[in-house]
Amino acid sequence: MMSDSRELAAKYYDLQDNPTEDIPFYSECVASLTFAERMGVSARVLELGCGTGRVLLPVAEVCGFILGVDSSPAMLEICRDKLAQAQIARAKADVALGDITALDVGEQFDLVIAPFRVFQNLATDAEVDGFFDSIRRHLSPGGSAILNAFRPSCVPDEMRARWASPIEELEADISLPDGRRLKI
Repeated sequence: MMSDSRELAAKYYDLQDNPTEDIPFYSECVASLTFAERMGVSARVLELGCGTGRVLLPVAEVCGFILGVDSSPAMLEICRDKLAQAQIARAKADVALGDITALDVGEQFDLVIAPFRVFQNLATDAEVDGFFDSIRRHLSPGGSAILNAFRPSCVPDEMRARWASPIEELEADISLPDGRRLKI
């Protein structure tokens, strides 16, 4: 079995200042799906790279069902705990361990989403191809897919110089409940 490269990060992921401004966008997209309006049925959603549930939990409130898929067992464990704490039933939301570049859950969905830089974590052409095959396989006829694509705000030379720098920059300094500090 492959090791979970995000196990340690999962422990601290929700302590970071993760964005939330995209959540209303996804919720509104789910609520306004033509399929849902036409059929009188709440939409079924597949979230690729759901992590700890930053988007999954709020979307679960407005859709018929959401399945979140992630490759990190540690992230999924946190997401499951959040679903339980929010008392969201498995009939409404569930999560599954899986590789989003080679996924087949045997179902189709009205909406497939990949929020917050999930796409940028794909490193090879084969992974990108597999990712789009996974979307194609799971999207119902007439369904929609929404992918977040990160666009850096600096010019390419500045970006390469900053990201290739041997000097680490402090991005965050967070106080933990037990008094320790998390520095990113």
